[in-house]
Amino acid sequence: MASGAIRRLQDRVLGPSRTGIPSSTSEIWLLGVCYKISESESSQVADAFTQDFSSFVLMTYRRGFEAIGDTTYTSDVNWGCMLRSGQMLFAQVWLCYFKGWEGLGGKRNLSEDGERGGAPILCIEDVTKTCLEYSKGETEWTSVLLFVPLVLGLDKVNPRYIPSLLATFTFPQSLGILGGKPGASTYIVGVQEDKGFYLDPHDVLQVVTVNKETQDVDTSSYHCNTVRYVPLESLDPSLALGFYCRDKDDFDDFCIRATKLAGDSNGAPLFTVTKSHRTGDRGIAETSTVTCTCEEHEDEWQLL
Repeated sequence: MASGAIRRLQDRVLGPSRTGIPSSTSEIWLLGVCYKISESESSQVADAFTQDFSSFVLMTYRRGFEAIGDTTYTSDVNWGCMLRSGQMLFAQVWLCYFKGWEGLGGKRNLSEDGERGGAPILCIEDVTKTCLEYSKGETEWTSVLLFVPLVLGLDKVNPRYIPSLLATFTFPQSLGILGGKPGASTYIVGVQEDKGFYLDPHDVLQVVTVNKETQDVDTSSYHCNTVRYVPLESLDPSLALGFYCRDKDDFDDFCIRATKLAGDSNGAPLFTVTKSHRTGDRGIAETSTVTCTCEEHEDEWQLL
């Protein structure tokens, strides 16, 4: 299918493409960075937000890469959007891991000092054990990537969860949301009021080959200058939250924030935090996924 046809198809799934900043007065949160918009500074702050949004790595459908394994697939059009959304989140992890990401237009708001229900539970004991096993006992702690898989309703996200979803973007550890609608995955990196700003993988672009002979590579197609947003309530309720904790202090800060968020959720927590599995009669729900990061490099590879 042509790129234009793909775009029209995905617009029907995700809804009409909404671009720009929907409100000029409400603050915006972009992966833990706050953009406080006032009437006197609206244009400067909006410009800073747009610049930061375009700095994220965009992964889209690609065509022209080497056939996958024994197949004839040289493009991921129509089936690769979930993989691309995941690649965008992992690209953000690497940016945080190697150089940090603070944003240009805002300041991180640090200092904040649950209820359990059926929400997933993050067990600190499990994270500590995973870090020790990963480092083979050489160090007590490593950088940690957390995924929290959620189902927040039936056909769409239950409105009672929206305030908590919005609040996760105030966490300095936030990596956003992997979500969208059935058949159309996106990477949501920011929020304003009840809307989510997202990177869309559904454009079809030519693969970029990188090797020792092609060091001067045009990477402009891996960034997006068009700001798109979607009402959070219209998302498919099956989604995943991502968080990156650089070190032990960062993880401890995340646990404090997550515990407070669960306590403020009016009985509808996204997830909760516990120190260990020894929780008496309450039992243990599904734990979130823990991944420790590592450094791996290859000399020659393709930007698929």
